[in-house]
Amino acid sequence: MNENGLCFRCEHRAVFLETGYRPRFECGMEKFASSCCYMFMPCKPVAVAPIAGEKRTIFGLWMVAGRVQALGLVDSERLRLSLIDVDGHAVTAIWKLRKQKRGGKK
Repeated sequence: MNENGLCFRCEHRAVFLETGYRPRFECGMEKFASSCCYMFMPCKPVAVAPIAGEKRTIFGLWMVAGRVQALGLVDSERLRLSLIDVDGHAVTAIWKLRKQKRGGKK
C-alpha cells in the first residue's frame, strides 16, 4: 500500500464508499491508493456538533474530548477550494467557507 496514496484522502473515494458511485474504476478499488491522479479532490468538511448534554470541549486530547455527532457535509455552494504554497515547490488544497450574506443566502 502506498503511504502517500491520494485515494484515501479524496472526495471521490468517500462518495464511492457512501453511495457506490465512482467516476473512475480506481476510485472504488479496495486496498489501492494511487499516488498520482488527475481527478484528486480533497474530502469536503463535515459539520459536527456536541451530543446533547456534552459539557467537555469537542476538540481536545483524545482521553478528555467530548463526543460529537455528524450534522452532514458543509453546503457545497459555500465551499471554495484554495491552494496554499508549501515550501515553494508544492501546494496543498484546502476548503474555505464563503461568508454567508444576511438572510441565510450566499
